[in-house]
Amino acid sequence: MRRQKRHNKYGASTVFMAIILSALVIVETVFLTLVSDMNRRMELSRALKCQAESILAGYDRDLFRVYGIYAFGPDKLNDEVFCKVLAVNSANDLPDLECTGTEALDDYALRKAIISYYSYRTVGMLAKESMKQLSGLAEGLESTGLLAKIKEYRSSGAAGYLSDILSGAVDIEGVLSAAGESYDLSGLNKFVEHLDDCKDDVTSYDGGFDLFDMASVTDLAGTLEKMTADIGDGLFSAIDHVLIAHYAAFNFDCVIDNKTDKTITGTSFTRIHGKDYCDSEYIMTGYGGKTGSFTVSTLIFATLFAKEFLSNYTDSNARARYKVIAVVLSVVIGLLSAGTVIIQPDILETVIIVIVSICGAAKSLKELKKGGTVSFIEKDGVDFIKLGYRDFMFLFTLFTPDSALLPRMLEVLGRDYGELYTGIKLETEYGGTGYDITKSYVMYE
Repeated sequence: MRRQKRHNKYGASTVFMAIILSALVIVETVFLTLVSDMNRRMELSRALKCQAESILAGYDRDLFRVYGIYAFGPDKLNDEVFCKVLAVNSANDLPDLECTGTEALDDYALRKAIISYYSYRTVGMLAKESMKQLSGLAEGLESTGLLAKIKEYRSSGAAGYLSDILSGAVDIEGVLSAAGESYDLSGLNKFVEHLDDCKDDVTSYDGGFDLFDMASVTDLAGTLEKMTADIGDGLFSAIDHVLIAHYAAFNFDCVIDNKTDKTITGTSFTRIHGKDYCDSEYIMTGYGGKTGSFTVSTLIFATLFAKEFLSNYTDSNARARYKVIAVVLSVVIGLLSAGTVIIQPDILETVIIVIVSICGAAKSLKELKKGGTVSFIEKDGVDFIKLGYRDFMFLFTLFTPDSALLPRMLEVLGRDYGELYTGIKLETEYGGTGYDITKSYVMYE
């Protein structure tokens, strides 16, 4: 008798479910693996970005405060933030990270930094320089007694009468007619006529421009704006050169003692380096040390000598004194040589002026190198413009091209701050795939 095989309906369903669940498990495992791998890769990208931004944020604070430059040194190249970001996400197998400074501080970056440096300091610097010159002018006016006379006039009754005359509150014609019967007013009348003749020249120019007409002023402003646009890059290039020359002359160490000398921002050079350097002189001339200092001092001395010579030569009172001395010397030389040597007083007068000018220039140069100032333009004892050592150096630096100034400044910065970078590149590898990121400061882009 043949036994008939019986099939359990529940067994077939179990096998089917097992097959389906196995497939689901495999799909789920693959999906979770892909998600985990994708999450890992996103963590790597985020860690790279955080590390790059951390390095850029670690720029040299002293370098930025003194010179306005965003840059960092090799000591900032690390993977500290990279490892911390991955560790937060419980990553155990941390990949190696390669950090490289990709963009060293160069001429282009330094130029951009200097322009940015002056963009928010120019107004304050101009105001400071103007106040310094006005202060010197006020002191000169005070020494002449002019300010005292003005104060005396303002406190007198004459000020009120003059105010009434100018405002038209007084019938000046009637007063002059009455005064003309007793006094000769021809000189005053000529003066008034001269002012009337000059009135049109003062208030108007070619094309009918009137200084007191706002429409004319507006038209002039539009014309100047158009001219500025037409000049274009040439003008901005010239302005950039002036800023770079000023930066070189005023923001680096020079022959002036560090005890009294400071950067534009007021930082003592002693904080930057331990001894005196002639950096500004080197940047301007290309000669370091005493050679550069001597070159600049010679240029300043020649300028001061020319100023002193012209001042002494055009001073009639001084010339009269020198002429008397020259005559006496001519006589003395003639007596000492028993009449064999005859020198005209005019020649001796010129020699005396030269000697006096040399002495004056040497004295002024000595004062400049101590950090003081000298009067460069004066009239009747009033100092209209005073210049210091760095002011003269700035004027001379204007004749040095940017192609020479920028590399020399970089050399000085490299000596004080070491190797500097403005960009960073980070590279790592995961799962056979390479990941990298390159970032730099926006100011240099």
